[in-house]
Amino acid sequence: MYSLGIDVGGTFTDVVIVDEKNEVEMMKIPSTPDNPLEGIKNGLKEIAGVVGRDEENLVRTTERFVHGTTVATNTMLEYNGARTALLTTQGFRDSLEMRRCHRNGQWDFFAPQPPIIVPRYLRRGIKERTLWDGTIDQPLDENQLRSELKELVEKHKVSAIAICFLFSFKNPDNERRTAEIIRETYPHIFVSASFEVAPQIREYERTCTTVINAFVGPGLSTYLSELGGYLESKGMTREFQVIQSNGGVTTASAAGQHGVRALLSGPAGGAIGGASLAEAIDEPNLIIADMGGTSFDLTLIQNKQISLVTEEEIAGYKISLPMIGIYTVGAGGGSIGHLDAGGILKVGPKSAGANPGPACYDRGGTEATVTDANLILGFINPHYFLGGTMQLNSTLAARAIEGNVARPLGISTTEGAQAIYEIVNSNMVDAIHVVTVEQGYDPRDFALVAAGGAAPLHTAVLANALGIPRVIIPHASSVFCALGGLEADMKYDYVRTYLVKMGSLESEQLFDSFEELREEGVARLEKDGIAENMRSFEYWAEMRYVGQHWDIPVPVNMGNGSKPQLREIVQEFHKRHELVHGYKLEAREVEIANLRLMAIGKSPKLKLKTKPFEGKDASAALKDRRRAYFGTDAGFLEVPVYDGSRLRSGNEFAGPAIVEKPSTTIVIHPDQKARVDERQNMIVDIQ
Repeated sequence: MYSLGIDVGGTFTDVVIVDEKNEVEMMKIPSTPDNPLEGIKNGLKEIAGVVGRDEENLVRTTERFVHGTTVATNTMLEYNGARTALLTTQGFRDSLEMRRCHRNGQWDFFAPQPPIIVPRYLRRGIKERTLWDGTIDQPLDENQLRSELKELVEKHKVSAIAICFLFSFKNPDNERRTAEIIRETYPHIFVSASFEVAPQIREYERTCTTVINAFVGPGLSTYLSELGGYLESKGMTREFQVIQSNGGVTTASAAGQHGVRALLSGPAGGAIGGASLAEAIDEPNLIIADMGGTSFDLTLIQNKQISLVTEEEIAGYKISLPMIGIYTVGAGGGSIGHLDAGGILKVGPKSAGANPGPACYDRGGTEATVTDANLILGFINPHYFLGGTMQLNSTLAARAIEGNVARPLGISTTEGAQAIYEIVNSNMVDAIHVVTVEQGYDPRDFALVAAGGAAPLHTAVLANALGIPRVIIPHASSVFCALGGLEADMKYDYVRTYLVKMGSLESEQLFDSFEELREEGVARLEKDGIAENMRSFEYWAEMRYVGQHWDIPVPVNMGNGSKPQLREIVQEFHKRHELVHGYKLEAREVEIANLRLMAIGKSPKLKLKTKPFEGKDASAALKDRRRAYFGTDAGFLEVPVYDGSRLRSGNEFAGPAIVEKPSTTIVIHPDQKARVDERQNMIVDIQ
C-alpha cells in the first residue's frame, strides 16, 4: 500500500510516494494553471511508471492521498471567485467595505485598495436583530428574506451567499433559519454562515472570513469534487485529504465547504514537514525557506513546534481563523527581472509562472527570470533540468537577460545575470529579517532549511548574509510540501466567544465551557472514524488586559480531565504579553475574549529509512566539472559537480561545488563545507 502526496504550485506540481517499506520516490512536473487537475493526472501517470505500476493499480493501492492546493489562494489573489451576495442585519451591510476605517496607505489618496469582492448592490440588510446577550429582539422577517433571495439569485445570478448577522455568535437562531431557507429554496447555492465558519466576536473580521469562504468555496468545492470523481473512477475507495492552513488535514468534502481554511494549503505542507524534520534531526529552531517557481514562503519552527496566528490578512482581507504564520514574498525561479520607471533593476513579484515560464524553457517566454540567471551563471545544467527530462535553452536565457537587463544598464550578460541573482537574494534576506529580527528573534539561533526546487541554489548565500550557522537541504527538499502533508494529523478548530474577567471566573465554569467545545470535536473525529486512543485536544484562551483591543492566545492545561488552574493561566498571560509587547501590567485586571479548541486525530507517521555512514570520501559521486560564476570578486571558477543520487551518508566535501539531483541543484559556495547525514539530508556549515 502507498501513501501519496501531491502539492500543486504555480510552476510545478510535486509528487511524492512512500511504499510499505518506507522507500520514497519523488518527481516534479510542470503545473497546468488553467486546469490543475490535468497536472495531477500527469503526475499520477508519471509516478506510476516510476514504481512500475499502471495508474489504476497505483490509485487502487493508495491507502492515503494528501493534497496541497493553491486553488483557494489563487482565487483570492486574482479576485476571480464566485459571484457572491452578503446578508447582514439591516443597517450594517457596509461593514465589509468600511473595514475598520483603516485603508492601505492611510495618507496616500492614490494608494490602491483591495477590490470589493461583494459590490454594494449584492449586499442586503435583513430585518432581524439579536442583542449582545443572545436575546432575540426582532425575529427574522422571512417574507423580506425570500424577496431579497429571489432578486439576488434569479436576477443577479449569484452562486454563493454569505450570512453574517449581529451577535449570531451568541445566538445563531436567525442565521441558522436563514441558511435553512436558502438551502431549501435554492439548493444549488453555496451557503456560508458565520455561525458555522467563525462564530466569534468582532463584526468586521467575522464578516470578512465568512464572505471569503463564500467567495472561494464554490470553485474549490468543484475542483475537489472533480478530483475525487477522477480518483474514484481509478479505483480509490478512501476519501482523499486536503492540507489546511492550520497545519492539519481534513477530508475533501469538509475542505470544500470551508474553503477559507485552505488559503495556505500549499505552503502549510512545508511548515508541517519542517516540524517533522526538527524532531527527526533534533534541531529545535528552524527557518523553513520554501522557494518555488513563484514565491518565497517563510515559516519559523521554534522548539520543534509550528507557531499559529489567529488572524491573518490575505489579498487585503482579514481572516479570523487559526493559521500557520507564513510570510510570503514574490521571489521564485520564475520571478522576472525588470527595470522600473526610474531605470532601477527590480526582481519580482511578477512571475513567468509555468506558462510560458522562463525564457530558457523555450515556450515563448522572453523576459529575464531568476532561473535564466542561474543558468547563465553556470549553476544549472541545461541538460539535466528535472533529471534530464526537460532541456533548457541557454541562448534564449542569455538573449532575455541581455535585452531586458544587461543592454539597458550597459553591463555584460553575465553581470546582468549576477545582478538578478544578487537582488533576488537581497529580497529574500529582507524577508527573513521580517520573520526573525522584526519579531525579536536572532536568525543566528536558527538553522535555515532549503525547501522547494529553487531554494538550494540560494540558501547558502542567504545564510552567509544573516550569520546563520547551518543550512539543511532535506533529501526531499524539492517536494518538501508534498512530503510534509503526509506527516499531517487531522485537525479541526472550534471557537467560542467567552467574555469574562478572570477575577469573577471559577475553574469549573471554564472547564465546562471547554467541555462543550470538546464534545463538538469528539463528534467530528468520530465522523472521520478516528479511534479514541488516536484523539487529542489542545485548549487555548485568548486573553487581554481589560480595556485592550488585541488578544494573546494562552495555552490551558486540561490533560487527563484536570480542571484548569486559573492562577497559572493569568501568570502565563503576563509572561506572553511581556514577550510580545515588551511590558506587563500585573496589577491590571485580565479577561478572556475567546476560547479555542483544536481537535486532533493522529495520523500514522512516516518512518523514513536511515542509511549507515560509509565514510567521508565523496569522490565516487563526482560526475563532472564546470565553470560557475561566484560573484564579481571570484568570477568564474572551475568547480566539481557531484551526482546527488550517488552521495552516501557520511560523505563530506568543501565548496565551491555543485550537487545535481533529479529535481533540484545545490550550490555550495567557497569556504563552506557540506556533509550528508544518515537521512540523506545535506548539511552545509557556513564559515
